Amino acid sequence: MSQLKRTAFRFFDVTLRDGLQSSRNILPTDTKIGMLRKIARDFRPKSIEVGSLSSPKVLPQLADSEKVFEQALDMVTSNDDYTFTPYLLVPPIANKLEKALEIGCDSISIPTSTSEAFQQKNVKMSIDDTHRTVIDYAIYLPFKNIKVYLSCVNYCPVSKKTIPSNTIAQEVARYIFYREVTQVCLSDTSGTLTHDNLIAIMTMLKRLMVHPSKIGLHLHAGHTIMDRQRVAKLLCVAKIAGIKWIDVSLTGSGGYSVTMKKSQLKGNLRYSDILGYTRRSCIF
Repeated sequence: MSQLKRTAFRFFDVTLRDGLQSSRNILPTDTKIGMLRKIARDFRPKSIEVGSLSSPKVLPQLADSEKVFEQALDMVTSNDDYTFTPYLLVPPIANKLEKALEIGCDSISIPTSTSEAFQQKNVKMSIDDTHRTVIDYAIYLPFKNIKVYLSCVNYCPVSKKTIPSNTIAQEVARYIFYREVTQVCLSDTSGTLTHDNLIAIMTMLKRLMVHPSKIGLHLHAGHTIMDRQRVAKLLCVAKIAGIKWIDVSLTGSGGYSVTMKKSQLKGNLRYSDILGYTRRSCIF
């Protein structure tokens, strides 16, 4: 734990949402609450995404997210030992956003994308309609934190197309200057982002006067040596560029089960991985 505290990043835990959503084995609610307590106690991340308000028919694993969120809210309001901020992922739909507030959730994640094909398949909305929902509706609701996930940073597994760095930077800029949007998270959906790609994106964002403290990084990686080297270089670039937020998980699983085949999925970064990666050299 003391080693984790010395890293340059603030951890946003995604175990209970992204880490579980692709699993076919439905875990009991009590098991998830046990995982929540372990994450909060042993790793002390700044924020924990405890579930999603997506349709239970689409993601049955997350059908009990409201119950898990209730436990998380109770933990942070009744015990001074727990200082994390509990989040729910909420689709960009008005009644879902209102539902989050109704159950006491004031910190949310909203999914968007750099790829029209991906966004249509993932949430059945266009990129522009998603943007309008966030900017014309969500930011006027009493949320304390709005995290925007920007999927398909580098490559879209649906259209099979590479996304140019300038397109990614422009999508970030559409959200980042709103005070209510506290983070835009660059999501490496297919696990193909390289350090050169990230350098190009962050250079363009600097030209657009985007402060890196509002940028997060969500990486997916396999277990090959090449993948580990790729992620180590990405984290070095992130540190140098001033990115503060890194998504991390208790387990190595994760990925978009709605849009990708199981064979395409790569895992989330684990806490143990972060220590290993950050010990590596920043030589490219």
